[in-house]
Amino acid sequence: MYKKRKIYALNKIAYILAHNVEPIEIGLDEESDFVYYVFDTSNEIYDIINKYKEDEFINKFINSYSNVIKEIKSIKRGEKHGI
Repeated sequence: MYKKRKIYALNKIAYILAHNVEPIEIGLDEESDFVYYVFDTSNEIYDIINKYKEDEFINKFINSYSNVIKEIKSIKRGEKHGI
């Protein structure tokens, strides 16, 4: 029997899937209403997650993406923006 790891973070899920690792389950958390993916907790998964955490470009990209989304929402609410 294998151990399972439930992951909710969209960016982390996409990164794992990009490494051709298939989830063993996709579900909906009824309490939070969030979708999660479940992966076998093999050494491969831990290696992929560590690469994700250590990748400076990925982290910069995610931060930039998050900032762009916040700016878009701010503009749509009619708030002043930085340009």
